[in-house]
Amino acid sequence: MKKMKSKKAFTLAELLVVVAIIGILVAISIPVFTSQRSKAIVATNRANIRAARAAVSAEIYDGKASDAWGKSVYLVYDIKTAQLTDFPNYGGNPDAGNGPNTMGVKYREEAAKPAVCDKIIVYVDLTQREAENMIQTAPYYTDDGKLGEVQGKNPFGPGAGNYWNSKN
Repeated sequence: MKKMKSKKAFTLAELLVVVAIIGILVAISIPVFTSQRSKAIVATNRANIRAARAAVSAEIYDGKASDAWGKSVYLVYDIKTAQLTDFPNYGGNPDAGNGPNTMGVKYREEAAKPAVCDKIIVYVDLTQREAENMIQTAPYYTDDGKLGEVQGKNPFGPGAGNYWNSKN
């Protein structure tokens, strides 16, 4: 008679324990990954806003902020191309015909999803060269990392001043 060879294998109970442990680890990690993804999107948007502000500052300090801009100007900063465009010349896109406040609110809502913004509207008030709020963006984030609120019709910030209360 032949002897039966003993086969070594996992029992069903052992496999179920392993599956249960993996399930618990997945259940714990999904909220962590989701939270980290949201934080990464906010960090990306904040970095893009800083890039838009830096691009405007470079235009100003390189002397390109000429009389053509007047006392104030709206610009569109395209994230993909890293280019500033004058707002009135930003035709031919799906947002053509919308004012800067309408588009600013739209981009703020996009950032609230949370999603990475593809464009940032920049308002520059050249009469406020020494002020902290000379360059404002829509969307914007507060110092504590929260998405800035729309103030009346004004989606721009931080520090939208009396100019907005009188114009909009």
